[in-house]
Amino acid sequence: MTGYKDNSIFPYMDELKPYIKQMQEEVRRFEEGKLLDSILLQTRHRLKSYSIYNTKGWNLFFFINQKMTTEKFTSKYFLRFFMKLKFKELLQGARLMKLLHSDIFPETTKILLDFAGRHKENITNIFIFRLGTDALLPLHTNYDPHTYRAHMGLVVPEGELGMMVAGEKTRWVEGEYFIFDAMQPHTVWNYSGKPRYVISVDFYRPEAPPRDKILIHKILVKLRMREHPVTFGNSGGRSTLNAYEREMYMSEFEKKGLKTKDITNDL
Repeated sequence: MTGYKDNSIFPYMDELKPYIKQMQEEVRRFEEGKLLDSILLQTRHRLKSYSIYNTKGWNLFFFINQKMTTEKFTSKYFLRFFMKLKFKELLQGARLMKLLHSDIFPETTKILLDFAGRHKENITNIFIFRLGTDALLPLHTNYDPHTYRAHMGLVVPEGELGMMVAGEKTRWVEGEYFIFDAMQPHTVWNYSGKPRYVISVDFYRPEAPPRDKILIHKILVKLRMREHPVTFGNSGGRSTLNAYEREMYMSEFEKKGLKTKDITNDL
């Protein structure tokens, strides 16, 4: 069974195409700016229970989180969950969101928030994922039975990079998108020598009953926030696959890395 879905189930991604060059320009300025290293350090995945924990070169920038702006989401869950964090962590998080949305990606933020507003009944999350060079996001699954995920290429350099979902390879194209089921085993790599950026949009599965998917969404957000507030209610990537499944769906790059580790451990 393929992990990819037909683009016709969420054709609204086409609305972002006219703004690609505008958003690319903000990415270019960010990559050339003084804040790059600091922002990348603060936006790494930090939960050790996830298999993508601390993946070298992988960063996540929030724009819409659980149908809300990040600021509204933080305010809603502050007393119940975010109070668990240290004051220093809260202050750093607030400064980071202001930097990303107001100073680094102001036009991108406006474009993506407007887009989310037009489709607020369907969209749950909007992120930008950055994958640096020589980076491999290991094989993992997400538990999101209520949503599918769309990826639109924002900055896609030439060279060796791609994604594999349930054993099927694909490659991003700037200004184009594909849709996949993030509950299927998937892995991502970039050995192009330059960073890659994609716009990631999570939206409700059209085949699911409306009441069911909204209820599932609310329950999962609460459970994940109880686990840790830095999840922001998202499932993250977990390796719940057995050895046979991992061998079947793992990319050649991950297999090569494991073999290298085995050889090193034997020395």
